[in-house]
Amino acid sequence: MKEYTHIANAVDLAKDKTEYDIPLKQILANKDVLAWIASRSVKELKGYPIDVIKDCIEGEPEISSIPVAPGQTNEAITGQNTEDNVIHEGTVYFDIRFTIMTPGRERIRLILNVEAQKKFKPGYDLVTRGIYYGARMISSQKEREFTGSDYDNIKKVYSIWICMNAPKYAQNTITEYSIQPTKLYGNFRGKARYDLMSVIFICLGKPSLEDGLAEDEHQQLLDLLSMISSSEIPVKDKLTSLENDYHIATTREVKEGINSMCNWSEGIIEQALEMANEHAKELYEKLVKEYENNGAKVFVEERAEERAKELAEERAKELAEERAKELAEERAKELAEERAKELAKKWAKELAEERARELAEERARELAEERARELAEERAMESTQKNILSLMKNSNISFNDACNLLDINSEDYVYLIE
Repeated sequence: MKEYTHIANAVDLAKDKTEYDIPLKQILANKDVLAWIASRSVKELKGYPIDVIKDCIEGEPEISSIPVAPGQTNEAITGQNTEDNVIHEGTVYFDIRFTIMTPGRERIRLILNVEAQKKFKPGYDLVTRGIYYGARMISSQKEREFTGSDYDNIKKVYSIWICMNAPKYAQNTITEYSIQPTKLYGNFRGKARYDLMSVIFICLGKPSLEDGLAEDEHQQLLDLLSMISSSEIPVKDKLTSLENDYHIATTREVKEGINSMCNWSEGIIEQALEMANEHAKELYEKLVKEYENNGAKVFVEERAEERAKELAEERAKELAEERAKELAEERAKELAEERAKELAKKWAKELAEERARELAEERARELAEERARELAEERAMESTQKNILSLMKNSNISFNDACNLLDINSEDYVYLIE
C-alpha cells in the first residue's frame, strides 16, 4: 500500500494548484484581458481605447517559460515571461511579462509584469515582494535595454498583482506604490527621471451579479477579474459576459481556460477540506467526552486525533468526488450541445449541397430537352425549305402549289419568295 508523507501531500497539493494556475494565467495573458488591465492600471495609457492598447502590445505574452536568473538576463524580453533564481527561495517565476509601446506622439516603451496571487498573507508582506519583482525588472535591463552607464535608456516597469482571496478590508481596491521625491531641505528646481517603477495591487471582491458594466472604469476591471477567477459563476455566464459586456472574443483558448479553471478550482478543494475539518472536529470532541468518563483521556486524545484525520481525508475525498461529478455532468452537457450544433451545421451543409446538385441536374435536363426541341424544329424547317425549293425548281411549279403538294401552311414559309 502506498504511504503518503507530508512531502507527497505537498507535491499533490502543488499539482492541484498548478492545474488551476495554468488556465488562469492563460486567460490573463490573453491580449484583450491584458489591454483591460493595462488601461485601468498604467497612467501612460489612460484615455486610450481598449482596442488601441491591445494593438500596442508587442509580441505574444508567454507564461513562466523564459529563464532570466541573475547573470543570465541579456536576452530580449519582448512578449516573453521570465523566471528569477534566488538563493534560499528556489526559482521565482514571473507569471506574465510583456512589453507595450504607448500610442501618441511621444512613444514610450514600458515593461509590464502581471501576477496572479491567491494568498494575500503568505507569511510576508506581498508589497515587498512586488517591489522586489519591480527592482528585478529594472536591474535585468542592463546589457539588454541599455549598456555600460547609459542609464537614461532604462524603461519604466509595472508589476501588477491580482489578489483573489483578499480580506474584506482590502476587497475592491486598486493601490499603486511608486517612487516619489520628498523635499528634506531647500527647494530643488532641477528635473530628475525617478518615475521608473510602479507596483500595483488589484484586490478582488465578490463578483458582481448585475448585468452590464459598472459606471466607474476601475470597478469595471475589478468586476472583470472577479468574474474570471470566481468558482461560483457558471461557465456559460462567464463566456456570455466576456462577449457582451467586455467585448472579449471567447476563442478556443479562452473557453478551454475558463472550463479548466472551473473544473480544477482551488476554492472547491478548500471548501471541501474546510467542511471535512469541521466534521472531524465535531467527531473528535464527541469521542473525547465519551472516553473521558472511562478515565482514558490521554488515549482518547491520541486516538481521536488520528481518527479525525482519517475521517477528514475520507470526507474531503467524498465531497471532492461529488463536486467533480456535478462539474463533469455540466461540462458533458455543454460539450453535447456544442457537438450537436456542429453536427447540425455539418448535416445542413451536406443537405444543401445535395439539394443544389439535384436542382442543377433537373435544370440541366430541362435545358437539354428545350434545346433538343429547338434543334429538331430548326432541322425540320430546313428540310421543308429544301423540299419546297426543289419542287419549284425541278417541277417548275409555283410556291403555293409546292406547299399544297407538301401539305404545309404556305404562310410559315412565305419568306422564301419575298
